[in-house]
Amino acid sequence: MNATYINRINKIKVLELIRKEGSISRADIAKRSKLSAPTVTRIVESLISSEKLVVDLGTGSSDGGRPPNLVSFAAKSRFIIGVDIGRTTINAALADLDAKILQECKLPTDAEDGFIKVMERVASTIEELIAKARVDRRSIMGVGLATGGVIDKKLSLIDFSPDFGWKNVDPASTLSKLTGLRVRIDNVTRVTAIGELHYGIGKKYKDFICVNIGYGIGAGIISDGVPYYGSHGAAGEFGHITVSKDDARVCDCGNRGCIEAISSGYGIARTARESLRAGRTSSLAGACGGDPERISAEMVARAAVEGDALSLEVFMEAMECLSVGIVNLITLFDPQAIILCGRIAMAGDIVLEPIRAAIESRAMNVYKKDICIELATYRDRATVMGALALILEEVMNLNLAISAG
Repeated sequence: MNATYINRINKIKVLELIRKEGSISRADIAKRSKLSAPTVTRIVESLISSEKLVVDLGTGSSDGGRPPNLVSFAAKSRFIIGVDIGRTTINAALADLDAKILQECKLPTDAEDGFIKVMERVASTIEELIAKARVDRRSIMGVGLATGGVIDKKLSLIDFSPDFGWKNVDPASTLSKLTGLRVRIDNVTRVTAIGELHYGIGKKYKDFICVNIGYGIGAGIISDGVPYYGSHGAAGEFGHITVSKDDARVCDCGNRGCIEAISSGYGIARTARESLRAGRTSSLAGACGGDPERISAEMVARAAVEGDALSLEVFMEAMECLSVGIVNLITLFDPQAIILCGRIAMAGDIVLEPIRAAIESRAMNVYKKDICIELATYRDRATVMGALALILEEVMNLNLAISAG
């Protein structure tokens, strides 16, 4: 190992220690990190003057000896932006490095307008966040971007997004050109899992899987505290596992019988619409004002909870299919927890109870005795928190530079 590599590893170690402790003296950093005092002094000075990720707090209180000179993580003077591009809604937030959200906004995706228009809408939203938060854009470390689709991790390209119909598009580069900010992109469900790992329930576990049940369905896998990507960066396309080779329902990916075709938001809504058009009686007919196209999965869930027979039938079929898939995930990966996120997951017990029942009845004892099934910590904000965590990871790994000023 050369000196440059060793210095980088030591600097990352020191930065993480300072962030974790809140405020700490150079002497305590040396003691805790087992680095020499001169090495710690050199690293801390660099983190203050060059990377601008640490601030000098001055002299702290003393227990009788020489008062310590304290430093802390520059959480309040540097900022990150997280953006969740959903099929129907864009959620975005600007936060400090402690992930305290200062400004946020929500707007329609209008995905039918095409890729470039969506990127322009995101760029405009970012500018709005910066203006409302009244922060110097030079203090913004980057933008974390979460969206659905198979993402080439090496190239940061979306190879294919069934939710949007995008093929071989480059959101990170496009958005960076529009805003002048550095952008990191990842799959929406993996991003949510990363957010849970840094800020949420995931801090309790080293091995867990986030299952996103929204417009589409995906899985974000955390193994031994690290996101699992697979050889192409496409791991976790859980919704595109075939569960019924004879099912006629077509998935957005083009296949038939996928979990997503049956259990996703669009799958649930589509099945309910088709049932209404076939002449089935349901309270959904009144809820949608006589127009089946207005039926949403949330509408079906609500009607199911209220006892509507058709809605309950559609929703329970969807949950049975999803539950079998989750049992298979548990059998394959042996996680400590399954964390559910996405708008459908927020329906609560009508989602949780079938999954828990399926685990109890179908999973082997070795898997089901300790497995936890929980909802994402930040509910509607879960993916935005993950998008913020994407940039925090870059910051803590010293992959981002900041301009002077």
